[in-house]
Order: sequence, then structure tokens, then C-alpha cells
Amino acid sequence: MYRQKARKDYLALAKCRKRGAKKIRKAIKKQLQYIRRDLGYINNLIETNGVVLSVSDKELLDVLMTVYDQQQYMFESNTHSVENRIVSISQLEESITLTRTRMD
Repeated sequence: MYRQKARKDYLALAKCRKRGAKKIRKAIKKQLQYIRRDLGYINNLIETNGVVLSVSDKELLDVLMTVYDQQQYMFESNTHSVENRIVSISQLEESITLTRTRMD
């Protein structure tokens, strides 16, 4: 249900011809709130239900949390850059996999 709502909110902004700064910030805030809620659900499952994640899933979750923290920081401080910014999750996964295979 929330996934459809999040997509609908995103598309409402993406389809706008004129996107003012106010509209963009409002849409980013909504998307960050959706992600915060989802990360909270995941943490709750891990802590209370004893869900065990594989090593790769833990690394991916750490990356996603880092990306969320970076985006939240940029939103709150009205900046467009952050030090050591993660731009692409998929490229980061590939580099982690390459590093892991080199270690073996």
C-alpha cells in the first residue's frame, strides 16, 4: 500500500512542468519519511523477531542506512553535496563483491 502511495507522490512531482523549490523539498521530505519508516520496520524485525541477515544483506542494509543519513543531512542543511557521498548503490555493491573476491 505504501509503496504505491510513495510512487504516486513521486510521479506527481515528476509529471509537473513547473517544479518550484517548495514542491521539490516537500516531495523529498515525503520520500525520506517513507524510507525512514521502512528502515524502522526492518530494524524492528531484526531486533524483536530475531530475523538473521546474511553478510551481503547486512552490508546492503548498512549502505542503505548510510545513503538515507546522507540524504537526510543534505535535506536538513539545504546542501547538494556531502563528503564521501554514495551516488549509486548498485555500483557500490559491485565494488564490495570485487573486494570480497580479492580477499578470498
